Amino acid sequence: MAKPVIQLVAINLKRAGEIVARYGLVVIFLWIGSLKFTEYEAKAPRKIPRFFVASLPRAKPKGTSE
Repeated sequence: MAKPVIQLVAINLKRAGEIVARYGLVVIFLWIGSLKFTEYEAKAPRKIPRFFVASLPRAKPKGTSE
């Protein structure tokens, strides 16, 4: 017995969504990776912003009461 049309459409949409998600991630990773070899990345600021550093937890030596 043939599957109803709604089920076939749902299966095809699921497959299409999986393909778009998978290859979308591949494109994003390739894009980010390709930026590593461009002048854009070379001119990027190298210093970490102070507000970011200030929000990092401080490392405490083990065995101390502080």
